[in-house]
Amino acid sequence: MIHRAINICSTYSLLHEELNIILKIAKSNGYPSSFIEMLIGIKISKWYSKSDTCVDTDTDKKKKRLFIEVPFVENSTRMFTNDLRKFTAEIRPDSQLTIIEKPPISVQNFFDFKDKIPNNLKSDVIYNVKCKGCSSQYMGKTKREACRRLYQHGLPKDTYSSQSSQSLSNVNSS
Repeated sequence: MIHRAINICSTYSLLHEELNIILKIAKSNGYPSSFIEMLIGIKISKWYSKSDTCVDTDTDKKKKRLFIEVPFVENSTRMFTNDLRKFTAEIRPDSQLTIIEKPPISVQNFFDFKDKIPNNLKSDVIYNVKCKGCSSQYMGKTKREACRRLYQHGLPKDTYSSQSSQSLSNVNSS
């Protein structure tokens, strides 16, 4: 789908819209957005590396393509990209600048919305139980909640009510 979008879309805005649609479809099918964004980045990078030169139709000279990512902030970005194109044309007339406008990182990426799960309530963990009576120890991995598995090893049930943030690595068994 990404390959088709890159080859069919005639403008960057259409490509951006199509890639957003692909991202939504992939999310609805259970793919993580980071995985899809990585694939999109790889595909676009391959496409850019294949087309790093272009032919100027006015002079029939080959020009080196330059790519730059700019955060999109409405009018500020438009003014900046226009100035950047003028500057590039003056400094590097042998090149063609392609500006890719990226949306800025959203505020929600800076915050965790989920509560931290205490270690004793996590499942699929590796634990180590040391015997109080001898120097023996048992190390295991459980699919159950860690506190339930440790109770099976003889840990008193009130241990985690008073020490909820205790690490699981050095829990003693009776």
